[in-house]
Amino acid sequence: MYKGYGEVIDSRAAADNTRRDFERELTRDYGLYGIDTGHHDLNIAINGFTGGKVYTFGGRSGTGKSAFLLPMIAAGSNKSADIQGEYLMCSWELNERNISNRLISYYTGIPNVLLTQGAKLLTDAQKNKVREAIDKIAEIPIVYQLMSLDESQIAGIINEWYEDVMEKHKNSSKKVYPIVFIDYIGLAVFEGAGLRTYAIGSFMLKLKQLANKLNISIVVLAQLNRAVDKENRPPTAADFQDSASLEQTSDCLIALHRPEMLDTLCSTEDPASGEMIPNKGKTLMRIIKNRMGFGGDFLLNSDLRYYRYWSLNHEFGFDYNAQYKEPRFWARLYGLQLPDNFEKKTQEKPPELPF
Repeated sequence: MYKGYGEVIDSRAAADNTRRDFERELTRDYGLYGIDTGHHDLNIAINGFTGGKVYTFGGRSGTGKSAFLLPMIAAGSNKSADIQGEYLMCSWELNERNISNRLISYYTGIPNVLLTQGAKLLTDAQKNKVREAIDKIAEIPIVYQLMSLDESQIAGIINEWYEDVMEKHKNSSKKVYPIVFIDYIGLAVFEGAGLRTYAIGSFMLKLKQLANKLNISIVVLAQLNRAVDKENRPPTAADFQDSASLEQTSDCLIALHRPEMLDTLCSTEDPASGEMIPNKGKTLMRIIKNRMGFGGDFLLNSDLRYYRYWSLNHEFGFDYNAQYKEPRFWARLYGLQLPDNFEKKTQEKPPELPF
């Protein structure tokens, strides 16, 4: 029945799948539902990256869109994490050396220029930190597709990479999440001479279909229009280039905005507290669309000398995954009370949260 029409499922089977998912959640250890995005505020808003989703991040040129990916790679490739990330980087903008050097800066706090022109000026301690970072980068489970890809080849390489990932982890006890990065869609090459807007729409639809078929996450970087700079305001959905195609297909649409790029070093409002704080070293992350949770504005610390972003509530490097394992963190976040017999069900009392 229904042969040749893809997968068709009735209500009973759908309910059984939902029941299994729910029962599995009841037995799962506390922790982030999806894979760590490397950004605490983003984790809370979207529950981490999950399969079957397309996440689109937009920003003006120089905002730090590519840099925003580095914490994602660093966090998800953490071998001590409960969920292991596997990555495919399709970039028309950066090669593997560019990305590796940025990761070194991210890990060590040594500016990128000192890894090239100024390498001989490094102290012995700094040189050792760089070598340790390179060893760490070598262990990241990432495959780079360099520079030459056009959109007609993307489905093929994603499918082949996915098969390799599944084969690699077929005997693993750890849950694995494959994640694809597209950096960035504005530089993609499309076949034919048709209207580019339609080509991007078709490309995004193919990515969404791949995400659903393979149950993977696809992260797409996009460019914002110049109006954001000219009018010196936070971006909206309409500011995404080819906005209709991106908005319709994306499960999550997020804009990044750095007022200090425009030489407007003044105060900006923290969306969480309502307080006015200096905008130097700050990035606004605006979640415009989110099918998995809530939207809103989040102000982040950012230092692009080292390609770093981190929460206003924490120091850089804060282990927020320890919070995610604590039931009290989630109860407080959702405004809930733990069951009366909660302490009896746990072997030890959870430690106090550091906030």
